Amino acid sequence: MKKALSLVVSIILTLIVFSFSLVSGETSGNQSLLIAELMKSVFEGLFPNWEPSLALLNQFIRKGAHVAEFLLIGVSWLITFRLYRIRLFLFPLLGALIALSDEAIQLIAINRGASLVDALVFDFSGFILGGVIVYFLTNPKIKRLTG
Repeated sequence: MKKALSLVVSIILTLIVFSFSLVSGETSGNQSLLIAELMKSVFEGLFPNWEPSLALLNQFIRKGAHVAEFLLIGVSWLITFRLYRIRLFLFPLLGALIALSDEAIQLIAINRGASLVDALVFDFSGFILGGVIVYFLTNPKIKRLTG
C-alpha cells in the first residue's frame, strides 16, 4: 500500500508541476510579480534604508520556484525509488527527463518558451537536491555517523 501511494503521489506531483508550465506567460509573470511586490514591501519595512530591485526579486522568485517544485518532486521520487528498490543511478535520468519534459511543455503554452538553463540548472538541481536530502535522512550508515 505504501509503495503504491508513493508512486501515485510522485506522479500527481509531477503532473502538477507540468500543469504550471501550461499557464500562459502573462499569467505566470503576474503570479511571480505579485509575490515579488509583497517581498519588496516586507524588505522595505524591515530595512528602511534599502530599496530592493523589483526585477531582481521577481527573477529570484521565478528561479526559486523552479528549484522548490523540483526539490519536492525529487523528494517524492526518491522515496518511491527506495520503496520499489529501483536502482539509484536511474534517479538522475528521471530528473533530467522530467525537467526537459517540463520545459518542452512550455513550448505549447501561450507566450512561454523552453529554457535549457532552467531545465538543467534550476529544475534538475532541485530534483537532485531533493533526492540527496532524502538519501541522507534515510541512510542508516549516515545516521550512525551523525547520530
